[in-house]
Amino acid sequence: MSSRAKLFSEASALTRLGGPLIANNLAIAGMNFADTVMAGRLSARDLAAVAVGGSIWMVAFLFALGMLMALSPTIAHSYGAGEEKAVGAYLRQGLWLSQIMAIVILVFISQAGWFLRF
Repeated sequence: MSSRAKLFSEASALTRLGGPLIANNLAIAGMNFADTVMAGRLSARDLAAVAVGGSIWMVAFLFALGMLMALSPTIAHSYGAGEEKAVGAYLRQGLWLSQIMAIVILVFISQAGWFLRF
């Protein structure tokens, strides 16, 4: 296989793996951009509120994402070792963890008003 064909093969595989992640990041950036444009047309105070709210949301989102990213290599390792029961157990625990973190983040964000006033 020539080096050009190998490069194309690797780039194609990387694009298939990274494509959904790129699309997700562009969607999040587009949503934040649309929020900023809409709030900026109202007033400076609304624009500041959207900026602070977006920052709080991003911190919570990245915290949860960082916690759940540990599952991918753990599940892949168990799958590669042929431990199907462990894969199922890790997946179930990850689902429980994601739901618990979602509830905690929602409670934190819904009660963030006192922190912002402080």
